[in-house]
Amino acid sequence: MASESMTPTELHEEALRLHRAGRAAEAEAAYLKVLDLEPGRADVHGHLAVLSLEKGAFQEAEDRARRATDLAPADAGLWNNLATVKACQGDLASAADLWRKALALEPEASDIRANLGKALRALGLVSEARTHLEKALELAPGNGTAALDLAGVLASEGRLDEAVDLLSRHAGSDPEAWIALGGLQRRRGLLPEAEAAYRAALRLSPQAWDAHLGLADLFLAAGAPAEAFDAAERVLYARPEHPGAYATLGRALQALGRVEEAADAFASAANLDLNNTGLHHRLLSLLRRDPRQSEASLAEAHLRWGRLAGASAVGLAEPAQPAERDPQRRLRVGYLSADFGRTPGSRVLAALLEGHDRSQVEVFGYTDLAAPDEMTEALASACDTFRNLSGLDDVQASAAIRQDRIDVLVDLAGHVPGGRLAATALSPAPIQVAGPGYGCTHGLTALTHRLTDAAADPMGAESFGPESLLRLDRPALAYKPFEQAPEPGPLPALANRHLTFGYFGPLDRLHDGVLEAWAILLAKVGGSRLSLPALPEDPRSRSQWLSRFEQAGLDPERLGFRRAPEGLGQHLAAYQGVDVALAEFPHPTPAALLEALWMGLPVLGIETRTRAFRTGLSVLGPLGFEAWMPSSAGAMVAQGVVFASDANALAALRAGMRARLQASPLLDGKGFAHALEQAYRTLWISALS
Repeated sequence: MASESMTPTELHEEALRLHRAGRAAEAEAAYLKVLDLEPGRADVHGHLAVLSLEKGAFQEAEDRARRATDLAPADAGLWNNLATVKACQGDLASAADLWRKALALEPEASDIRANLGKALRALGLVSEARTHLEKALELAPGNGTAALDLAGVLASEGRLDEAVDLLSRHAGSDPEAWIALGGLQRRRGLLPEAEAAYRAALRLSPQAWDAHLGLADLFLAAGAPAEAFDAAERVLYARPEHPGAYATLGRALQALGRVEEAADAFASAANLDLNNTGLHHRLLSLLRRDPRQSEASLAEAHLRWGRLAGASAVGLAEPAQPAERDPQRRLRVGYLSADFGRTPGSRVLAALLEGHDRSQVEVFGYTDLAAPDEMTEALASACDTFRNLSGLDDVQASAAIRQDRIDVLVDLAGHVPGGRLAATALSPAPIQVAGPGYGCTHGLTALTHRLTDAAADPMGAESFGPESLLRLDRPALAYKPFEQAPEPGPLPALANRHLTFGYFGPLDRLHDGVLEAWAILLAKVGGSRLSLPALPEDPRSRSQWLSRFEQAGLDPERLGFRRAPEGLGQHLAAYQGVDVALAEFPHPTPAALLEALWMGLPVLGIETRTRAFRTGLSVLGPLGFEAWMPSSAGAMVAQGVVFASDANALAALRAGMRARLQASPLLDGKGFAHALEQAYRTLWISALS
């Protein structure tokens, strides 16, 4: 306890002791007593700045830190303190300038170089960051903070092996370094090594919550969502406001088909981390499949995000203006899509890209894929220019698009991972529209129009989103079948003497309402069977799925689970053993419906949203098959009974399905692209006027 008889030196030593002991109020009182006696003590003002920073009083910390540098402008440590305060305030640019000033005073200070490198990395100045971090490690080879940040820089440059080697040598007793190492090994696809790193972190600190979540991510990758669920729950028990834990919980619940609970978990994560764009995208994409959501509630959720994204974009960039104001010139059209890879939607994207008249449009493709595949290469070759925006933040991605001088930017991905919707909030193109791929409002006023058709969005749908609807006079999609697709083959029911229904999408879209409707269908169609994708190999997750099927009323004896296909050929061949395909609801995937139709199967589902966002009817309507996608479970079951009642009619339907598709606009990629070109031209002329 400081006393009146203490000298300034003794008071200072007592204040430092109290500070180290965590007795902040007493330490502050002792520091102030020192200043009463010696008001020019720059070091004491610096200690007070640290105290203020520790209690979150940022402005007070800055005032005290500036007083310290005023008194001792040649003290690099005091400039380091002030820079740290500015960094904590979120002003990294000012912090970096202050750290540069500190380095000018003390060039050999490893800790200051490490701090500057961290700030520069966050500012996207990767090359300069690497220079300072490498120098920090040269000056102090044991500087673990510098090693951690340098590993992050190397990883951002794709130099994963070097980053892993660096962290492996410097992790030591730092749990954070082991967690980072686990993440790098995960990115390299080395799951056992990633698990070993996360467990090393937990041995050092059982409360290293990000290590628990890292293990949960590995469980999900290994097909063990039940284990991932438990890991996320452990974190939330100790840290009930951890957004990452809620996000991991959401991923686990989604993988178990518990769609509504997953949406609630992602909503909690997004509310706790409002600036995490990825969380909001994941939530909104999932809400499309949440049976509780009406057209109005779905639109409002997207609008809430749109308002947040729009506010965040204010002042970051001026909206792009039309260039070369010739109304009839060739237009530069950019497509932002998540389907530049091995996805069902890639066949819709292929039809569009290959259908364009290159005398009318120059096509630019944009995506965000961490792991491009052979399909990426094929689709990229169908573009005049292709850019993978992976590794860029939204501002950088927007700038890359702006540099291409795009006239019309079309967002096909919406909130699906692999898209970059937030980049469009900065208006990098003078005309920006929401494409038909997402099947819902995107929620962003920077996208002035949404391309659709009357089957998907009938009159009255205008109220569900900020965009003006631009309805094409034909279906707002086209499909290019896989060349590897085998012939549909004969109707299995003719040989089996029973009807086989089949579902070919991801299991994680099968919420309880879907399973209950299918249970009623099987009960009404005597002797019928249901073919489903492979269950997880993890025993607990498998058991939970089987329990859900049984609770929904599905007879286990009438269920069959296909082996996981080893490639596209096996996946498509599985259709040959099914008579009628079933679609998930709400929000069936148009490309998946078209794939099943091309394989000769009628598709049975429920279009629960009748006023807008009717993705099922957008496919079945143009074929005259609206009855296959009614608005109620009862009508869906009745249609299933109709299919079962006449196997010969079903066989004829199967035999003629491809010819019917080929005669429809759904396989007319050139017609689809031409309709879009006309819409783009209309928007361009309007923008010029």
